[in-house]
Amino acid sequence: MIRRPAARRLVAPLAVLVLTLAAASGAVAAQTGAAAPAAAGLPVSIVKLVLLFIFFVLLAVFGNWLAGDAVAFEKRKEMWYGLFVGGAVLALVLALLVPIFAVGILLALLVAAAPVAAYVPWRNRQVPVQAKVFTAEHVRRTITQVLRREKVGEIAAERAVHIGGAAHLTEDSQLLYMDASDMPIRLTPQTEQELAVFSRGEAILTDALARQAGQAYLVPHGPEILVRYRIVGDVREGGKLDKPLGEGVIAFYKRLARLDVGEHRKPQVGRFVVLLGDQTTNVTVQTAGSVKGEHLVAALHGRRLLNMHVEESGMRREQVDRLRGALGTSGGGVILMSAPKHHGRTVSMYAALRELDLFARNVIAVEQDLSIEVPDVNQVEVNKASGQTLATAVQDVLRGDPDVVMVETVSDADAARMMLTGAAVGKIMIGGLVANDASEAVETFMKLAGDRQNVATTLLAATGQRLMRTLCAACREAYRPNPEFLRKANLQAAQVDVLYRETKSRPVNKKGEPVVCPLCRNQGYVGRTVLYEVVALDDRARQELAAGRSVAEIRTMLRKQGQEFLQEEGLHKVVDGVTSVSELLRVLKSAS
Repeated sequence: MIRRPAARRLVAPLAVLVLTLAAASGAVAAQTGAAAPAAAGLPVSIVKLVLLFIFFVLLAVFGNWLAGDAVAFEKRKEMWYGLFVGGAVLALVLALLVPIFAVGILLALLVAAAPVAAYVPWRNRQVPVQAKVFTAEHVRRTITQVLRREKVGEIAAERAVHIGGAAHLTEDSQLLYMDASDMPIRLTPQTEQELAVFSRGEAILTDALARQAGQAYLVPHGPEILVRYRIVGDVREGGKLDKPLGEGVIAFYKRLARLDVGEHRKPQVGRFVVLLGDQTTNVTVQTAGSVKGEHLVAALHGRRLLNMHVEESGMRREQVDRLRGALGTSGGGVILMSAPKHHGRTVSMYAALRELDLFARNVIAVEQDLSIEVPDVNQVEVNKASGQTLATAVQDVLRGDPDVVMVETVSDADAARMMLTGAAVGKIMIGGLVANDASEAVETFMKLAGDRQNVATTLLAATGQRLMRTLCAACREAYRPNPEFLRKANLQAAQVDVLYRETKSRPVNKKGEPVVCPLCRNQGYVGRTVLYEVVALDDRARQELAAGRSVAEIRTMLRKQGQEFLQEEGLHKVVDGVTSVSELLRVLKSAS
């Protein structure tokens, strides 16, 4: 966001205030017939002077705020400056010249408030929900921040409460809960059975967070409910619950997400927030019925990830520069971002938006079904109930003259063609696709759009990615790689002394039991990173694509020019000791 220096923003309102104070004495004296000798008392009304002073101090405060806030709206800022200054001058005239003081002040208030009253609804329509001002939610948050001295944008743990005294549910319970508006959730277990349900529900959430799962599943299976986690693209077993307990846990999560606990067949979606230590996680709960019973999916998105830039997630500096170059292209164009399912594409797309100035540029994200709520981004969900499609939603967004439009998943031909339409009128259009790599994404987009020439003209860049586990730094094992492997991987033996892998032999204690690694609990991996390929197309590549050359041929051409793809980028992470060869081979397998 572009900001003027504070001193410059204060000039206009302070000038009005100085003029007010200079003229107030004579004006008020005139209104009160202050021709009496000074010995008879003060020539002015102290009360009226104080009221005038307070009025114009408030005017200065609002003027200062508007001057700073309107900078983000470059095309309209001068108009709003002019309206406010004009209103302030007219308010000054009315306050000083209307003979009846009360009438003058009232008229001055109305005139001075009019520009601000017009500006606030207008600017609230231009910004994300989180940035709206003077709404009930904004006032509540502001009061809370003042009373509790919270830093703006932070969530204090004190704002959440344990579920009905969750400290007593289990000895190790540390979870705190808030609703989608970050307000405390209060649930109280009424029976021993409900206490057991709450405790088990908390245990599953704690386990999912500890294992850094992206999703947790509760799946009905005969007389049991299966617990499963999706961790870095793979589904892992998390245990079994007997059906009554499992159904109780599902109901527990539904209550947290403000869903209808009595509805077991129709799909429902809700959200809540869970805090564990300094870790804050948004949880999106989806339920639906089946012939086997109700099943539930809880998608977990750490708020740190939602505020992350692409370089923090694993993208190399050279790749970041390529992506930024494409995002900064004047004249518009298409950027494709792809990944197999469950490999973090949506989070990466929002991270890419953070490479833009989200306050100075009008950036809008369009999703079929809103999966995650992201601060500072204006998100639009397709209104299926009204018959809106993805393509018509994008069309409606384009009518608002945005600078950048992100389409989370380009799922049909109409949406692909609308992406090209936006690029043709000078917009940066970022489209998401389910694909194994950038090359497959380009081929898929061309098939959807049915217009090779237009795609070739507007395509700026394409990316592919995989989520991959990172080796535990505490117990990873160094080894000398096989020379034949180095040769096949095109790695110089002189440059690669050792590689790393998960340890094959762990030390044992006096009882002959394996010593448990305190960092990874003998899993061999801790955390995850993203493996990216970022392919920026130059003029020659676009010309070859337009001429009918296959994507595979263009890929070969770019590789000869030094472009590295997923395999080469993965080898960088292997050589750097970030991950292992076996993990790289696992994630490079087709996952779509």
